[in-house]
Amino acid sequence: MKRSMPRRRRYDQALSIAELAEIARRRLPNFVYEYIHGGADDEVSLLNNRAVFNRYRFTPKTLTDVSQRDLGRDLLGHRVSMPVVIGPTGFNGMITQDGDSKLARAAADRGIPFTLSNASTEPLLVLQWLVM
Repeated sequence: MKRSMPRRRRYDQALSIAELAEIARRRLPNFVYEYIHGGADDEVSLLNNRAVFNRYRFTPKTLTDVSQRDLGRDLLGHRVSMPVVIGPTGFNGMITQDGDSKLARAAADRGIPFTLSNASTEPLLVLQWLVM
């Protein structure tokens, strides 16, 4: 039996990616949600990617000192705060006003790379100035 999803309204209260997706589904126009949440064509690559990630299992290490942790890594000769990159999603301005600027600023503030899509709604020069 599948559990029902909690009816949280705020994204910062979500406890899982599934909850974030449900909050987005309720808040966004359907075509925007489908653009973000879906994949290309018949979504075979999307389904395969999810299947691969679902095979990973994390084993919690209880009573382990995590006061001195560092997720930072060297990526292409630059130090990043964690091995995460915001990929080129495209049309972020369709989702929220100044979407690419907001993503670029959030990435810069957290020390992670941001990749601008060729379907960006903002010019590259604006974003370059923003994160300098």
